[in-house]
Amino acid sequence: MAAPPFDLDTWLGQWRDWMTPMTDRLLQLDDRTQSGTTGERDDVAAAFVARKAINDRLDAVESAMGREPAEASTLTNQPVVDDSGGAVGSTLDDAARLLEAIIAKVEREVADREGQHAADTTVRAAIVADLDTVTQLSATLGERTNQVADLRAEAQSGRNPGATA
Repeated sequence: MAAPPFDLDTWLGQWRDWMTPMTDRLLQLDDRTQSGTTGERDDVAAAFVARKAINDRLDAVESAMGREPAEASTLTNQPVVDDSGGAVGSTLDDAARLLEAIIAKVEREVADREGQHAADTTVRAAIVADLDTVTQLSATLGERTNQVADLRAEAQSGRNPGATA
């Protein structure tokens, strides 16, 4: 987003339109990282802080628009800070870039982790299938082993091997 155009209502609408998918992505990540790493959860928490700071600034601009349009315009280019006074961005644009970067980073990490989990699950399924086959073959082999042992015993006893097979 750029500096506000002449029409602050349009500018604010564009920011609100931008916030909606960012919020949706963040909420999805929050769900997807519940079983994720501590780093992923910490990054999501940081993204929520940035999102709140941006939203608070947008609320302040909207509030000032009705009573003091010049103040509203000034607020659009002031540094964005979180509730504890920590800098989130030197402008709303900077704060937005930070939020987008955090979300994109966590999305990549989660996708990688989920992809690895899917690959691991596929490998485990293949191993289980192979073990099922081995179990069946070993049972068959066990039966054949017993038949061979019986034939050997017959041969060693002097009887005709295979006469009873």
